[in-house]
Amino acid sequence: MSFSSGHNTSDSTEDASERQPSARQQEIKQSDLLLLRRRLDEECLHRSRNGGSESAQSEISAEELKTRILHLSDSLIAYENADSPLQRELQFRALLSALALLRYSKAHTLSVEFWDALHGNINSRFREVVFQSNISGQINQDGIRKAACSYLIRLALEYAKPIRRAEPRVVSILFPVFKLFFAGLSIAGGQWSPQSLCESLNTISRLWQAPQTRYQALLGLQELTRITTTIHFKARAARQTSNNDELEASKDLARRVLLELFNKLKEDSKLGSISPPSVMQTYWENCLAAFNRPPPGLDRYFQLYGLLDCVAQLGRIMLPDDFSSGLRSMMTGLILKSDVAQFRWKAIEVLMASKETRDSQYGSLLNEARQVSAGQGSQICQEIDVVRECLEEEEFGRRGSNDSELFKGRRLSGGSAASGSVSPPLPGSTSLVTASRLGSLSTSTESSKSIRAGSNSKWNESPAVEHQREGFPQTSQIPLSRKYSVAGLSNDCSSAYFFNEKFVCVHSFATADDLRTALVFEKKYDSKTKLREVALSRRFVVTRTNESLTIFNYGLGSKHTDALASLGNTKWDPSGLALHESEDHLLILAGERRRNSDGKIEGRIKIYKRQIDDVKGRIQEVGPCRIISQDCPKTIAFGTNGKTFACVTGVRNSVLIWTTDDESSPNPKPFEILNKYTAETEAEGITSVALLKSSTEKDYVLCTTSPSSERWRNKGEWSFIAPVGSPSMPISSNVTHCFEQLKHRLALVAGAVPIQANLAAVLERTGKIMLLPLAPHDRGGLCSKQENPLELEASLCSQANPSSSCIRFDPTGTRLLAIDMKGKVIMTKFKQTAPQKARHDSRVSFNAPQLGGFDCGVVFSDASDV
Repeated sequence: MSFSSGHNTSDSTEDASERQPSARQQEIKQSDLLLLRRRLDEECLHRSRNGGSESAQSEISAEELKTRILHLSDSLIAYENADSPLQRELQFRALLSALALLRYSKAHTLSVEFWDALHGNINSRFREVVFQSNISGQINQDGIRKAACSYLIRLALEYAKPIRRAEPRVVSILFPVFKLFFAGLSIAGGQWSPQSLCESLNTISRLWQAPQTRYQALLGLQELTRITTTIHFKARAARQTSNNDELEASKDLARRVLLELFNKLKEDSKLGSISPPSVMQTYWENCLAAFNRPPPGLDRYFQLYGLLDCVAQLGRIMLPDDFSSGLRSMMTGLILKSDVAQFRWKAIEVLMASKETRDSQYGSLLNEARQVSAGQGSQICQEIDVVRECLEEEEFGRRGSNDSELFKGRRLSGGSAASGSVSPPLPGSTSLVTASRLGSLSTSTESSKSIRAGSNSKWNESPAVEHQREGFPQTSQIPLSRKYSVAGLSNDCSSAYFFNEKFVCVHSFATADDLRTALVFEKKYDSKTKLREVALSRRFVVTRTNESLTIFNYGLGSKHTDALASLGNTKWDPSGLALHESEDHLLILAGERRRNSDGKIEGRIKIYKRQIDDVKGRIQEVGPCRIISQDCPKTIAFGTNGKTFACVTGVRNSVLIWTTDDESSPNPKPFEILNKYTAETEAEGITSVALLKSSTEKDYVLCTTSPSSERWRNKGEWSFIAPVGSPSMPISSNVTHCFEQLKHRLALVAGAVPIQANLAAVLERTGKIMLLPLAPHDRGGLCSKQENPLELEASLCSQANPSSSCIRFDPTGTRLLAIDMKGKVIMTKFKQTAPQKARHDSRVSFNAPQLGGFDCGVVFSDASDV
C-alpha cells in the first residue's frame, strides 16, 4: 500500500492545506486524545483481522489516517500551561497508535510531502521535549512526563523509519519493512490463539538476544501491550451489555505478556546499574534538537525504560495481586534500591496503576520507603506522592468517557458498526474540537503543585454569594512627619503602622468609615539599634530589632511607649513576624534564620504566648517549629482564628502550614506545598500567603508570586489558591487552581480574602490592586472563573519591600483597605453578604473598644482627600 498523492505538483499544492491541517494552533482536550487513541487501536485490531485492508466496517480511510497522523505529530499546544506535560504524553501515545495503524495498513511508501511533513514534525516534537524545562533535584510531574515523552518520541521515529520516502529512484531492498507480529493474528476477532501468541513471543525473544535487533523486539512488546490493553477495554465495554468471557481471556493474554516482560527484565542483570543519558549525551541531544535533527535511537537505557513502560500500561488493567511474586519483588527493589530515578518512577507507577488498589499500595510503599535511610527514604516518599498525583491527573482526563463510549459502534468480534454510532472528531476537519469549544485557558487552570494526590470529593464547595462593590474606592492621605520604608495594617484594619530603621509609629482610624487618623504610638531607637520588623494587632504592636523582641500597648496613647514585655536577641537573624490577638492572650510568630558552623542555612519559627491580663509581663515560649533542613522562613502569617499559621521558606520556596492545639502548641509535622520551580536570582518566588476558610469550613491558602521566566517555561510562578490538608491526608493537585488571568502582571506582593471567601484581592508591586471573584471549581476547590481581573480605579505608590499586611479585608468582609509607605490609604466598600456560618473570632465589629480606651486627649487629624 502506498500513501502517495502522485507526482503532480499542482495537485500537491492544492492539497497542501489538507496535509497540513489549519488546526495547527488548536488544542484538543485530553479526553478527546484518549478517545482518538482508543479508536485508532480498535481500527488496528480490525485491520489485523482483515489482513490490513480496508473494509466496509473500517472507520478510518487512508486519507483520514494521513490527516490524523499529520495532526497528532504537529504541535497541539499553543502555549505551555499546567496541562501541557500530560497533553504532550497523551498526544505521543495517540501518535504511536496512528503510526501502528499505518503499519497494519501495509503502507510501504509515503508521498514526498507526507514523509517530509511527518519526519519534520517528529523532529520538532523531539526539540520540544529536549527544551522542556525541568528543574534538576526536584521531583515533579513535569520530570516524570518528560522522561516518558523522551522515550515515546524516539519510539514514534522507530515506528516511522521502515516506511520509505517515495523517491523516483528507490531500491526497495534498502528499506525493508519491519513485519508486525500481529498481522493476521486471530486475537483481533476477540479470540487469541495460544500457538500464534507463543510464536510471536519466541520471535521477540530471538530478537531481544541480539543487541542490533533488540529495538525491534521492544516494538513487538509495545504492540503486544497496546493491543492487549485495547482488547481488555473492549471486552470490559462489551460486558456492560452482555455476558461474555472475553474479559478473562484478555487478562490471561495480559498475564502471558507480563511474564515475557518479566523474563526480559530478569535477563538484564544490570537493570539497577543502567544510567540515564549522561551529560555528554544530553549535550548531543541539545545539539540535535537545536538543528532540528531526528532524535537518537533507543539505547540500553531507553530499551529498559520501554519494558517498564509496557508493564505500567498492563498494570492499568490488572491488579498487583495478579502479578507474579517475582515481578512484584523486582518493582519494589527498583523503588527502594535503584539509583535511576526514571526507573523508580515507572516501578511506582506499575504498583499503583490500578485504581482499585492504589490506596493500599500507596500506604504500603510509604511504609517500606520509611524503612530506608532518612534522606533517600524522604526522596522516595516524595516520588510516590508525585507519581500518584500523575496517575490521578491522567484519570481525570478520561472521566466522562467510559469504556462503552470509547468503543461504541463496533462489536468485539469486528461486526458492523451500530447505527447512530458517533466517531471521534477528525483533527483538521470541520468537526475538529476547537479551542472555543474547550473554553478559555485564561481562567483558573490546574497547577501541579506538589500536593499529594487523593480524593477530590472532600473539597466540593457550595456556590458563593457574589461580592458586590459599592461605588468607587475612597482614598485618603495620612499626614506623616518623616519618610518610612514599610507600611502595614492591623488584623482588624483599625490601625496602620509605619517604620524605618530608626522610627516606628501607629495611626488609628476614627471609625470604620472615617479614614481620619490619630497618632497613637511613636518610638525612636538609638543609633546602635536597627529596627527590622513590625507587626500590629488590635491593641498591641510588636517590634523586632537586632537586639530584642518587644511588645507595646499602643492603645494607651502616644505618650506611653514603655514596653509591656521584651525578649533578648539570640544569634539568630529575624526572618518573619506575625501576631494574633484574642480576648485573653496574644500569640507571636517569630521566624529566625542563621548559618551554622558548617556554613549551612538553618531556620525555625518560635511561638510566644502572653496572657493579656498578666501584669508581670511574662512571655511564654510555646515551642519552636523546625523548618526543613537547610531552609529558613521568608514570610509567615496567621489564619483568621489563630489555630493555623503558614510559612513560606526562602530556599526551597515551599509553603508550610501548621495547626495548633488548644494550648497553641503546633503539630510536629506541617502540611507542605512544594513548588515545581526554583526561584531564580532575580525572582522571589512566593511573596505572601493568606489563610482562609471557605463557606463550608474548609481551609485554603492564597499565595501570590513574583515573575520570572519560569512562568512560561515550567508552569511555575502563577499565584494560586490551594486547599490545606495535613501530613496524613493526601490532597489531589486537581483542587489547586492558578490565577492565569494575572499572567501579564508584574510581581504580586500581597493578597487578601474576605471572611465570605468569595473574592481575592491582590496587590501588584506597582501599586495596582486587582479583584478576582472566587467560586467553586467543578473538580473541587476554589478558583476564579472571571476571564479578566477587575483593576481598581485608585492605586498605591510603587513599593520596593512592601509588607504582606499592606492590604487586608476588615473582619466583616465589607471593606478592603490598602496602604503604602507614603501614607496613602485606599478603602473599597462592598455590600454586606454574611457567610453561611459565622467564623469570626472574638471581635467582629470595628475597633470601637480601643478608641474608647484613649485617655490622653487623642485628636483625629483631617484626612486630606487624594
